[in-house]
Amino acid sequence: MLRAEIDSAILRAGGIPDGTIVAGGDQACDPHERGFGPLYADSLIILDVFPRDAKTGYFGDMTRTVLRGRASEAQRKLWETVKAGQALALKRIKAGVDGMTIHKAIQEFFARRGFPTEIRKGRRVGFFHGTGHGLGLEIHEHPRLQKVTLKDRQVLTVEPGLVLSRTGRSAPGRRGFGYENGLQNSVAVSQAVGNLIERVVLSVASEVPFGDQPSMQSAAREADFLA
Repeated sequence: MLRAEIDSAILRAGGIPDGTIVAGGDQACDPHERGFGPLYADSLIILDVFPRDAKTGYFGDMTRTVLRGRASEAQRKLWETVKAGQALALKRIKAGVDGMTIHKAIQEFFARRGFPTEIRKGRRVGFFHGTGHGLGLEIHEHPRLQKVTLKDRQVLTVEPGLVLSRTGRSAPGRRGFGYENGLQNSVAVSQAVGNLIERVVLSVASEVPFGDQPSMQSAAREADFLA
């Protein structure tokens, strides 16, 4: 249901939806999972949207992490850390900068906040995917942000994220859960600081996901809405 609302909003705006992701809990730990079934209260939910302009054919690419209910302190810290990591990247993006230095700076920042990138119990956790990629007539284009020296007028996504997973096996019947916290915008590289080129407002989700509105406090604990 939520995916259908997002796709409908894109169509009304003159775009073409393509592979919209609405994934919560364990599903959010797989960047290629589109999501299915109930979305649970107090669980982080990934919205990854790839609208294509119907006239020009150019893609947009935007990720938001939201939550229905009340965020825990751990969830707030996770979300705020990723937001700060993206801000760090945006300040450093300009022509002539080695993208790998930006990528490593974000990893080091996350580690200082308590989210190192490492192998834990045989699984990768932390910030182990790319910082960003080219965007244009294809959703994924050259260059990979961390593999090039940035050039003037390149259009890139900036999408740092943290992937943490845990299975609640110690309590019988407890549902396992996982987190991927992502925040993504697109930026045009210039000689000065990169310029954000996305100004997107989604009616189905707030930019700030952890508000304390009474309506959110009274959300049901299970199966509030469907992906």
